[in-house]
Amino acid sequence: MTTGTCRQCGGTTFHPGGGRPAALCDNCRGERPLYGGAFHEARALWAARIAAGGVLCLAPLCLEDDRHISPGQPWDLGHDPRGGIRGAEHMRCNRSAGGRARWGG
Repeated sequence: MTTGTCRQCGGTTFHPGGGRPAALCDNCRGERPLYGGAFHEARALWAARIAAGGVLCLAPLCLEDDRHISPGQPWDLGHDPRGGIRGAEHMRCNRSAGGRARWGG
């Protein structure tokens, strides 16, 4: 389990699987789940598209040599700056976006 600091109240946040801890603690997040039903439905839709082939990485800055996301290649469901779902992105592209946003890169 990894822990972090809530960016709203300074309390402790957790991630039971050892990944990146949540940005908000349970109290600050309230009833709003981190990833709700719409997220899971969109992820299933994109997973089917990727399995069929021909999907391009939708990250604003793709870090891979090729924008194509191949079946079996690690990917994440990207978010736009307002919290909406953008679409499929290479895992590397998606997970580097937070660092660029935080550190101004």
